[in-house]
Amino acid sequence: MIDTIIMFNSKIEIDITKCEDHEVTSINTSKYDILHTNCICNHFNQEHDLHGNRFTLKNDYFRLVVKPRQVFLEPYIHNLLGQNHNLLTVKKNHLIEALRRLEKALVNQGVCFDVYGSQLSRLDLRKNIYLDYPYEEYEPLLKALHAKKMKKFKHLNSYYFDNSLCQINIYDKSLQLAQVKYNFTSTNIMRIEYRMKKKQKTVRELKYQTVQSMIDNMDNLETFYKEKVGDLLFHYKQSAIGSKIRSPQSEFKWFMNESDAKYKMNEYLMTKGVEKVMEEVGDISVFSKELSQNAIDSSYQHIKKFQGRLLNSQFSKEYGPTVGELYNEIHSKFYGPNEDYIDEVNNIYASELAFPLDAC
Repeated sequence: MIDTIIMFNSKIEIDITKCEDHEVTSINTSKYDILHTNCICNHFNQEHDLHGNRFTLKNDYFRLVVKPRQVFLEPYIHNLLGQNHNLLTVKKNHLIEALRRLEKALVNQGVCFDVYGSQLSRLDLRKNIYLDYPYEEYEPLLKALHAKKMKKFKHLNSYYFDNSLCQINIYDKSLQLAQVKYNFTSTNIMRIEYRMKKKQKTVRELKYQTVQSMIDNMDNLETFYKEKVGDLLFHYKQSAIGSKIRSPQSEFKWFMNESDAKYKMNEYLMTKGVEKVMEEVGDISVFSKELSQNAIDSSYQHIKKFQGRLLNSQFSKEYGPTVGELYNEIHSKFYGPNEDYIDEVNNIYASELAFPLDAC
């Protein structure tokens, strides 16, 4: 469930003689920053001309950035657990083991840093969805998704929903892994990430702020993730009822005979109209933008109604499943249990695992 953690602290001690892969870089600091009592030159046991500079220490297991006022640490959790990639989901005991190894790696590099007492600066949560079809078949659904008060951006093989405090990223995880030479044959994986980008967002949403508190409450993170992402992307807690693919002739008959709409003909015509609009604009975000630019009501409720009819329409990729069928699949799997925790085959305690830090 946890993908990325960035923690920060105001206190650190570094023995520069033990740091192997480090660099000191100049930054544009004001006179106030340079004269600040927490300048990084005060963090080092050895005397160096580091006044007003930034110290960066990065290796395979963590990235440490010491700034004049604060110290930021990002552990590479899956690397610390001996995983070759970050696909599999980390359990609570795995995270605790990763942080234990992190502390060992820090000490080995001459860094004294309070990991558990540090505050959370950023936290990314994610879930892998194992798809019934290739990722590209889900394009109609990705075009139909809308998140309240978030801008939508399309990148190659991914969609971003973004504002100043948080971000949702949906992308082709199978393709990303293949690009770094980890090819899972016959497996189609969609990853949905929820990123809390700033400290105030993280603290306000989680109701706690330290790494230790996060570990104590880790069993609640999955519920938290599903509530936040689900409320933004999956407004309809129930399945899309008219999702099965039908011919144009049988679709009209379905509305007349099977639909529970009060005004069946009106609902049929509006649903067909929604399909035509999507064929023209391509993405629901374009539809919303066009409404705003033409001084037409683009309130959330109107977009929600448009999306509701779209999910019950026959909108689809050519010869592919309907947007409603895709929605039902992703909706069910999103709210279902995780199925890809680090298992016995990938066990971090396996005797054959040669973990470099064991020799430290």
